[in-house]
Order: sequence, then C-alpha cells, then structure tokens
Amino acid sequence: MLMSICRSLFCCALAAISFAGCAHSPGTVTVKTPEGKEEVMAPLPATVYSMARMLESQGRHQEAEAMLRQLIAGHPDFLPAYQELAGMLVRQHRLDDGLKVIEAGLKKAPRDGALLNNAGMCRLLKKDYAKAADYFQRATAANPADTRAQANLALSLGMQGYYQRAREIYLTFLPPEDAEQNIKIIQKSRSAEAPQHVAPAGEKNN
Repeated sequence: MLMSICRSLFCCALAAISFAGCAHSPGTVTVKTPEGKEEVMAPLPATVYSMARMLESQGRHQEAEAMLRQLIAGHPDFLPAYQELAGMLVRQHRLDDGLKVIEAGLKKAPRDGALLNNAGMCRLLKKDYAKAADYFQRATAANPADTRAQANLALSLGMQGYYQRAREIYLTFLPPEDAEQNIKIIQKSRSAEAPQHVAPAGEKNN
C-alpha cells in the first residue's frame, strides 16, 4: 500500500537513480601525450559511473554493485555513485544496505539535498515515519525549491497523523483539490496499516 501511495503522490523517486556493480576492475584506457607517447590511464569516475548504469540496465546487478563500490572506495567524493548504488539496493528491497550507502555519502556531504531525500525515502519505506520526516526536513532546508522533498515531508507527517501540517505543505505547491486528494490517500493508507490509529495531540483524524 505504501509504495502505491508514493507513486500516487509522485514522491517515491530516489533522485533519478539507476544502479549496477562489477566483479572486475573497470578497464583502463590508452591515450597519447602531446609528445606522442602512450600512457595508460584509469577511466574517469563519470565513465565508470556510466558503465555501472549500463551493466545494471543489462541485469548484471552483482557486477554493477561491485563497480560502484569500487568507484566509491577510489573516489569517495563522487556523490552520484552513492545515489546510484543506494537506488539499486533499494530496488532489490535491501533497504538497510541502501541506507548505509546513503549515510556514508552524507558523511561526505551532510547538506546534500538528494542524499537527504533518499535517506528519508529509505526510512519511509521502512515505515519509520518520524526519522523519515527528519531527513525530509533537512532536505527541504538544503533545497527549499525541491517540491519532491516537500511532498515526501508531507507524506511522512501525514503517515504519523499530522494531516493538517501535511495539508499546509501540499498547499504551498498544489491546487487545493489535489492537496486534499493526497490527504485522503494518506488517511486511507494509514487506516489500512493500523485501523485504530489515534491522531496526535492537537490533530484531528481528518
């Protein structure tokens, strides 16, 4: 139910990630220097990243995962690798592993909005709504214009019963009728999880 809710609210995207891994090191390339000499060079991080994405698109997930892990080890400041690897792991339902990758990336870039949003998505899919909301709040602080993070924040608050706060967030970027429809979807999902949910203090069940 939660996954369908995320899709309905257009907020379940893990920051445009495609992922892969490799059991062997990426190949080297030979280039000619201005003096005409040949030198063997390792591929650039962006090249390895593209190779990993291609491997995953071919269904070679173990190879792609290994390649991305090697890329992170060799270039720990290359943030797209964390995004790609985490997304691949999440799609394999390895939420804990995906979250570990994202948290490793956040140690390098603690204010990266995409990483913070993806950390929140992992917590959301684990139904840890309070921690998800914390990550989404940090993501919106890092990038106030990111409506995806705002939508995810509204969802995580709504799933805790904070419907009015969720509604207020939706109304900042959605028409009233769409905001209300999202609240109804959240209420339905929350009721399906635990029919006897009690609204938090100061909130109503509508």
